[in-house]
Amino acid sequence: MKKRILYICAPNSIHDIKWMSYFSVQQDKYEVFAIYENSIKLSNEDKEMLDKLGIKLLEPIHPFSVSSPIKTFTSIFHLRKVIKVNGIDLVHILFATPHALWGNFIDTPFIITSRGSDVLMTLPKLKQEKGLKGIYFKALYKLFERAFKKAKVVTATSQKQSTMIKQLFNVANPITIRTGIDIHYDEVLSRPEYLDSSLQNRKFIFFPRFMFPWYNTMLQVDALQFLPLEIIRDYSFIFIRGKQFDTPYFGEIESKLKKMSKEKNVQYLIIDYLTQKELMSYYTHTSLTVMTPLTDGTPNSALEAMVAKSPLIIPNLDYDAELFKDTCFILDENSPEKLALLIDEALKYYPAYMLEKAYKNATLFGNRAVEMNKLATTYKN
Repeated sequence: MKKRILYICAPNSIHDIKWMSYFSVQQDKYEVFAIYENSIKLSNEDKEMLDKLGIKLLEPIHPFSVSSPIKTFTSIFHLRKVIKVNGIDLVHILFATPHALWGNFIDTPFIITSRGSDVLMTLPKLKQEKGLKGIYFKALYKLFERAFKKAKVVTATSQKQSTMIKQLFNVANPITIRTGIDIHYDEVLSRPEYLDSSLQNRKFIFFPRFMFPWYNTMLQVDALQFLPLEIIRDYSFIFIRGKQFDTPYFGEIESKLKKMSKEKNVQYLIIDYLTQKELMSYYTHTSLTVMTPLTDGTPNSALEAMVAKSPLIIPNLDYDAELFKDTCFILDENSPEKLALLIDEALKYYPAYMLEKAYKNATLFGNRAVEMNKLATTYKN
């Protein structure tokens, strides 16, 4: 008999899609449904892709809100109804904030998955607010705590998240299951035609994380002004905006880049979005991949760079040692001057053994098939 799984998720998130589609394509074993909050706007292209992957998209619910009790109760009833009508065996909540809150109001067994900033940043901050707002956020925190304790299983994408979940909610045994990446990219790794035409005969440095404050894109942009003139002359700087982005933050970044382009002849390119094949081609052909998030789980972008054997700079965020120890350059301090120095060093001298160890670790500990089979075992149990 097929297992019917309902995901509470962001259906246009590439990470959510990776989790859901691993099971939805196994149509002899699973029937996959997805429900989402209507603050998430899906395009027709998004809906077509979900349908192609065998993910059955349900009518959305309102965002959980204490200040809008009628809408929230309407959503609770709708959620309970779709679980009953579709004979759902298991609910899987992807990304804890805000989706874990819905677990308080369903009786079907459910799993909560944390993927980084939800338990490392958002939930701890709820406890820090003061005054009247603090009372509200502490009540909200209690609802999250109740949901985590009610969940049959809690998973995390890094050991650091698992530790934080134990500290925050006294959950005994979170399971570390990374999103993982598809290891075999041989058919696209050497395909320069996936690159923008301006890069066909030019070296470039790649900043793959989307333009959000918590990915610290501003630090990367500010570092450009401290790079040696020969790097500015010889390299282009490639950024990805993302389908969803912080508009004021993006505007400030774009303004700085335009100014540097005019005053220092900095050559840059902001790409809206890349498909997986395009992304892997950029990792393969870049001279260096740079990411500087303020908080993180196990970043797929880093794993993809490692599989593509791209030199890599990451921040000092206590990433899982089995993946990241001695496999890349570490930025010890969030300063543009320090980042510029590290970029310069990585371009001049990046040890070959790091590239080989990075590839080996990513294939051993970041393999999507292996990680999702852990989840399949969890579903079965």
